Amino acid sequence: MPQFSEMPTLGQFIERVKKFGVTYHHTPDLAEGPRGPVRFYYLRRRDKVQVVMLPNANHETRLQRHVVEAWCRTFDIPLDEFGL
Repeated sequence: MPQFSEMPTLGQFIERVKKFGVTYHHTPDLAEGPRGPVRFYYLRRRDKVQVVMLPNANHETRLQRHVVEAWCRTFDIPLDEFGL
């Protein structure tokens, strides 16, 4: 099992799941907040109804194992893609 330091960052996860048909999206600007437009970011697989709402984190944030496992199960991505 990979250690936390070996888990992918949010950006690495997004790049690696593209080959499974998972795409990165955001909502239109919903409102104007004190730091600019408010949007929600999510992942979607084109052949599935499920989506994964992404945390409000930059793409360099390292993901915890349980998060990677849950997202992989949502999109039917083999866990061994991430060494799990």
